[in-house]
Amino acid sequence: MRLPLSILLFNLIPISLQSCSDHYTPLQTCNGVSASALITEEASAHSCFYDSMSAVGNPPAVETCTLTCPPSSRMIALLPDFNVQIAITSAYFDSVNWLVTQEDSSRVSVGNSIQFGCETPTRCTPYVDDNGVEHTTKCNLIDSGAVCNDDTLLPLCTCSAGMTGTTCGITLEALVNLRNIGDYDKLRALLEAARKTPALLVDMFPAILAYLPEDLKRQLSWNLDEVVDSLIYELSGIDTPKAFVQIFDDTLGNCYTFNYANTSERPDGLYQARLSGHNRGLSIMLKLEPAEQVAWIECSAISVYLHGPGTPPKQGALYSLQAGASDVISLKKSITKLIAGCIESKAALKQTFYDDGEYTTDGCYSACYQDKIQSECGCMDARYKKAPGALGCTFNQTDCISSVSDRWGEPSTWPDCHCPPACYQEVYGIEATRTALPYKLASCSNSIGCDELNKRTARLSLFMTTLESEVYNEYDKMNIWMFLSQFGGILGFVLGMSVVGIIEIIILCGQLTKDSCTKS
Repeated sequence: MRLPLSILLFNLIPISLQSCSDHYTPLQTCNGVSASALITEEASAHSCFYDSMSAVGNPPAVETCTLTCPPSSRMIALLPDFNVQIAITSAYFDSVNWLVTQEDSSRVSVGNSIQFGCETPTRCTPYVDDNGVEHTTKCNLIDSGAVCNDDTLLPLCTCSAGMTGTTCGITLEALVNLRNIGDYDKLRALLEAARKTPALLVDMFPAILAYLPEDLKRQLSWNLDEVVDSLIYELSGIDTPKAFVQIFDDTLGNCYTFNYANTSERPDGLYQARLSGHNRGLSIMLKLEPAEQVAWIECSAISVYLHGPGTPPKQGALYSLQAGASDVISLKKSITKLIAGCIESKAALKQTFYDDGEYTTDGCYSACYQDKIQSECGCMDARYKKAPGALGCTFNQTDCISSVSDRWGEPSTWPDCHCPPACYQEVYGIEATRTALPYKLASCSNSIGCDELNKRTARLSLFMTTLESEVYNEYDKMNIWMFLSQFGGILGFVLGMSVVGIIEIIILCGQLTKDSCTKS
């Protein structure tokens, strides 16, 4: 929420002991507008106090000073140097720096460059959402029948039947589904910790999402037409639904893979790289819809995994596409062929393997991990691929999962988990560049809406730098034929084997036999 534009930047130099009233007086108007009628972008009225400085003193300064706001309002402090705004209960100047008391009663030193204002919001005013749609009040974003209460002693919103939440944005059915995750008290404690430290929610949310029912997660995920705007391959338009294969991931939701080869219908992929170069690859426009993404995301983005046609998507390289950006990625293929201590396919693996696609070492270790969780917790970790028909662990079983990880460590160190490397491996080297999308799209007939369109779209271009591949082959240091050749050469060198030598050996053997018979 923005502060009134007229509040003054305080940069105090302590000179002599004076009182606050000598320098700060309640501001009745802000830029000629009545303080009680100030309207901000959030449609809240504000009254301003201690925003004007009197001319008493030369230079104007105080030794100590305490600022407070009326009981019906709260004090706002803005730190211009950091562009940070915080809600406080009071501010105290100790002759050097300002000490502010935050709403959780903690005191923080904020230096001597700070702006103050007293905020008295009017609760029930029209509210404009991120899409520019105006609602009667903030309570009516989701629940059109909700009633906003101006009385500060009452909750902000009185929800209609079947709705709940501070602004009536949660259905009771969704709340029941949330409670069905498992240990509701533990989940609430985690969310409370995340409320105080929002960064925690970024790490916890994928894990929390994994424990929701699969049907609900599929409904929460975007459909293909909600993600892909247009698609071009080798300068020609192609059938988008046919080009993509939908894959469901327990933590990512619906994923859409272009040219996926892990199906019986397309064992080699639907499209082949025939030419190299920027104009001979894939160009795709993606929809990001910032208004539908979670609130703690600093910038709208979509995760893209670059992987081989038959490799599981999450085993590829992760690249993040930002809104309003055009990313160009060039690929170069390298192949590694092993002959010893490797495995040809997952069919030759002597233990379980649950991931889709071709064999990978990570997928093998994941299966070892899931089997261990199954044996000790009676379920499989919902964040990873499970065995067909296996039960996913609920949220209240996370303590058991953590205990297994703490006691056993990484699966790669387990004696009963043997995951050899694949005999054939494809790796794609990546070089990426990023530029901004055009300020106004050339195909836009209404220039007024083009800027907003750029903020919720991203473009990705992929192409092969060259059709040549770097191949790394593993060879035997010595096979059976090389051994026989080397052995024959050494034997010939030591014994000097020749026709004459063979005759001499025969004569020697005959002479030794004759001498033996003579003696007997």
